[in-house]
Amino acid sequence: MDTLRATAMLLGLTVSALCSGLTVRIINRREKWAKRAAVAVAIFFILYAPSFGPFAWMQRNRVLPVSVEAPLSWLYLPMFLLIDAPEPIHSLFRRYLRYWV
Repeated sequence: MDTLRATAMLLGLTVSALCSGLTVRIINRREKWAKRAAVAVAIFFILYAPSFGPFAWMQRNRVLPVSVEAPLSWLYLPMFLLIDAPEPIHSLFRRYLRYWV
């Protein structure tokens, strides 16, 4: 397994552990901060995939400084893995990127 896929797998495990912990805090302990954190995580994931197009455009047109581009590239690492995804996902992803780039 290459480093890119291992990193994406570790990121997925981390996110699922975060969501599981928040679920336990919301259901069992009824903590308000956990509800707010769950809403923030949900908003992040709703906006994550659509924001990759503008990031690709900014990266291609050299709008971002290098100090910002490197951390954002790590943030969008799972989206780069969609380039090798199975055909229905791959074609949808390429069509979306073609709109922006």
